[in-house]
Amino acid sequence: MPHDRTSPYQERWDEVRRQRNQRQRQQRQERARVDQQQRSKSSVGAESIEALFTKGDRAILDWSAKTMDYSRFRVEDHHTDADTVQIVVSALNCMREERDNAVALISFLTSERNTLRSYLANLQRPETPAQRLYAKVGLHEGCPEFVLQAARTAYRKALHPDGQPERHRVEAERRFVEAEGVFEEIKRLRSP
Repeated sequence: MPHDRTSPYQERWDEVRRQRNQRQRQQRQERARVDQQQRSKSSVGAESIEALFTKGDRAILDWSAKTMDYSRFRVEDHHTDADTVQIVVSALNCMREERDNAVALISFLTSERNTLRSYLANLQRPETPAQRLYAKVGLHEGCPEFVLQAARTAYRKALHPDGQPERHRVEAERRFVEAEGVFEEIKRLRSP
């Protein structure tokens, strides 16, 4: 049976296509707005992170905007068996292309996530010897004195060899002495 161009199905299909085109147009406008905002930012660190998120969002929008049109793969009564097989094979190839695009998007987002993680790790890495010293006991260089004292007390309680089983006392003593040395060095750095 030939396809009727004025059927309610065709009208609905035309409406869906019009909505999709409008959505794609809005997504392009949003991407252009985000790109403009990105260019106007001045902070290097925030810009780098924002750029990664923008790239990921853009990749997702691009991928989701490329929905395939499967209407050409409709099998109708007038198709022969060979035509039907060809239509199904074409539809499967189209689906394979969509799958490959999804895999590529996942790969891209994974690499962006890894880049972001390494960037954040570099931001958190202590740079000065004093920062590295404080980081050994989980503190920040600008922590108040009471926090420093509370941390030292907690380390003493947790690592003191007398509170450990016999088989762990040697290791506990080594860690206790190491922590005490770090706190003494911090005390020396803080004294006027």
